[in-house]
Amino acid sequence: MLIAAALTGCAPKAATVAMPEGTPPDWPTIQARWNARANSIKALHGHGIFETRWTDKQDHAHVDQGDLDLWYLHPDQLATRISKFGDTYAVTGMNRELNWVYLEGGSSVFYYGDLDTHSVLSIYSIPVDPWLYRGILGLAPLMTQQPPTISWDGDAGAWLIVLHGLKVHQPSRLWLRPGAMYPDRMEYTGTVPDRRIMIQHDHRRTRVIELPGEPVGNWPTFSNAMAIELYSGADLESRSLVVFDRLSCDVEDEPVDRVFDMEVMIEGLAPDRIEFLGGEAP
Repeated sequence: MLIAAALTGCAPKAATVAMPEGTPPDWPTIQARWNARANSIKALHGHGIFETRWTDKQDHAHVDQGDLDLWYLHPDQLATRISKFGDTYAVTGMNRELNWVYLEGGSSVFYYGDLDTHSVLSIYSIPVDPWLYRGILGLAPLMTQQPPTISWDGDAGAWLIVLHGLKVHQPSRLWLRPGAMYPDRMEYTGTVPDRRIMIQHDHRRTRVIELPGEPVGNWPTFSNAMAIELYSGADLESRSLVVFDRLSCDVEDEPVDRVFDMEVMIEGLAPDRIEFLGGEAP
């Protein structure tokens, strides 16, 4: 069910689509609309399903699926948990100084690094960087230092927006369908040579998020289904699929006092090993 929902949105076009009449979209308008939506979310809890398929260094194929919980506090705290039947199998998190990932396996390992080195990016060919998740979900503002290049991509049937002067964890390319409010396809090249991540939002599956105290007309709309593909060169290393069945700004009953505290997470998860991934250890 999850595969059908997410993959339908990223199937390749059978034929080139002609460029629509009129002028290309206006970048300041696109950026302002995206950033207003991102900045409107001050707190968020999401619940859904996460599935990932990847190939290891021995060329063995793997697939895993679980329940996904996500917590976010504006502007830069985000945590996720993947569980099965109540047991935690993977955790990611970041606060204003550190980011981390916990993985179950033959032995449980808690990896962490400081934000400046961006060392927590992918483990076992699976994107796990919470900074990246923030952008993928549309919660991070688009910040560029130079005007982008905009051209028509007939194969995608969308306007291709190439961003320049990028900050870390900003997409390098965006695709905007004619008439769409927001880009629904993104490419991240990051700091790792020859690695890129492609994001495809399913524009047919969306959730309107209620903003407490705001009129209904101000409530933002986000995609609740997306595919995340990690490439090394031309080779697809992993494909992860996410579908949220709940997205809410009400976090009153959620453990936001714990999921952003690394020491609390280490104590609660009790990993077999803790591994520092770079930068200056706390």
